[in-house]
Amino acid sequence: LGVTYTSFPVYTVSGTKGNRLTGKACSIDGTPVTFCPDGLNKWVSTAILDERNAECFSEPVFDFMGAYLKNGEKDPRPVFSRGLERELWLCAENEVMVYNYRNGVFYSYGIEGIRSAAELDMELLLGKDDGGIYLFSEENADDDGKPIEAVITSPFLSFGTPFVAKNLDSLDVYTQNPEETEISFTLTRGNGSESHSPETVLTAEDV
Repeated sequence: LGVTYTSFPVYTVSGTKGNRLTGKACSIDGTPVTFCPDGLNKWVSTAILDERNAECFSEPVFDFMGAYLKNGEKDPRPVFSRGLERELWLCAENEVMVYNYRNGVFYSYGIEGIRSAAELDMELLLGKDDGGIYLFSEENADDDGKPIEAVITSPFLSFGTPFVAKNLDSLDVYTQNPEETEISFTLTRGNGSESHSPETVLTAEDV
């Protein structure tokens, strides 16, 4: 019968999905990831064969993605996935945005000028604009002598029917943070305004 090939056709319904940045598409956990006009999209396999397979997951870093999509076509900086660490790295001119797809969170490193990257013996090597090769290490416990500041942003939560006003009396968040680590919370309303941090944060000793 000859050679049999398996194909996965995709039929376009509209122009809202696709890949804005050619050469930067990648995959995480075997799922294709492309840069669509609305941000990073995962193409999930279903019985549907059009752009409805694409799911945007970069809402928490909307501002970063807007600038990245604007400059990405002319910026040769790499996009790559670290399988063992389960991280997707997006290298920009002045920072690196990382999507941890094990935990579903974004965080960034203030590393400038990355031109290339390679993993050797489970270590990450970074080539930079100055021609040097640097070893990325997570063993440092400070940022040039200052405490490391990390921000974790959740997706937008509608708490039910979207775009309907609701009264939120309390919110419980459970976290596990190492010793010598301070944690604070900020609630951002749907209109973009921020509230103050909670007046009371209970620790394990208080419960």
